[in-house]
Amino acid sequence: MSTAVFQPGQMIFREGDTTQEAYRILKGRVEISIAGEGKSVILAQLGEGDIFGEMAMVDMDQLEDRLKRMSEKDRKYLEYLLDQHAVLIKSKGSHT
Repeated sequence: MSTAVFQPGQMIFREGDTTQEAYRILKGRVEISIAGEGKSVILAQLGEGDIFGEMAMVDMDQLEDRLKRMSEKDRKYLEYLLDQHAVLIKSKGSHT
């Protein structure tokens, strides 16, 4: 595990980027946002102890190929887990 320091306002990664890293916030805050209709839409504000970037580690093309090969039961379970992840992010953002 390595440590990185980011400056206020510095972009860590962009929507659609893939990475082999997830990040845990040791100090400070991170804002998760997406581009929407000419402006940035904030999805969540994270703080110390929070983890982000794990979904950028998922290669969506490979995931789609795997989903096609999965049984219906397994596919529905994975879709449920991904939906729950999105709900957790939205829920986390609404508490700050």
